Amino acid sequence: MTNLLPLGSKIDVVVEDVGEGMYFATSTNMRGLLVAERDRERLVPAVEAAICDLYEVLGHQVRVRQVTPTADEERLGSFLVEAA
Repeated sequence: MTNLLPLGSKIDVVVEDVGEGMYFATSTNMRGLLVAERDRERLVPAVEAAICDLYEVLGHQVRVRQVTPTADEERLGSFLVEAA
């Protein structure tokens, strides 16, 4: 089950390198977010799309963009959720 954060919220995303060229992205404050990609660079657009999908399932049209990228190996940064 997903807990939707209010519009204007920042969603913090962490990354786990699970080996075999696979990366998982999850959120520390949005339960239900899980994205898997083989290329770390593909995680940002995939996370943005997944967050939009989670809101859309519950009837909300949103835009999502990465607002605080990070070079940290374990964090992808923060993503802002805005009304579409």
